[in-house]
Amino acid sequence: MPRKQGGVTILEAGLTPHSLNINPKDAQMLESRQYSVEQICRIFGVPPVMIGHAANGTTTWGSGIEQLILQFTKTCLVPMLRSIESAIYRDLLTPQTRKTTVVKFSIEGLLRGDSAARADFLSKMVTSGIYTPNEARSYENKAPVDGGETAIVNGTMTPLNKLGETMENPPNSQEQPLKRAA
Repeated sequence: MPRKQGGVTILEAGLTPHSLNINPKDAQMLESRQYSVEQICRIFGVPPVMIGHAANGTTTWGSGIEQLILQFTKTCLVPMLRSIESAIYRDLLTPQTRKTTVVKFSIEGLLRGDSAARADFLSKMVTSGIYTPNEARSYENKAPVDGGETAIVNGTMTPLNKLGETMENPPNSQEQPLKRAA
């Protein structure tokens, strides 16, 4: 409790004290406007479990939470980030820098919690020729490897620019066939 509470107040310049009263009807209206955790989360578009509040029948563990986070990312966070990207591009960049600068938030880090989904995603992106192995390695903060800047496709892991070509001397062509004992 503060020390000055309940002390004498000196009013200067002709000020007069007045009591602060609120009538019961206004007090009840103010009390009814008290927002619950769920209402505040609804205003901001955040699932209550993301702030550690579990409603009746809701658990804070398991795959259901993962789906809530994905839903939050898709329906709340991504639209908000797009608005911020547009505002940065429109309001902060000069016409000259707009020609060479792209403003984009990277939300791939939100997938980092699910290592199986991340590994599956990167594997599919590399084997489909969309990412190079070094691009996938950069998402995992790994150093590039020699030859990793070439896009490859699933199957024989052939570089895209080599599709349709035949190999005259396959790497294993040096091996001699096994001879059977007579």
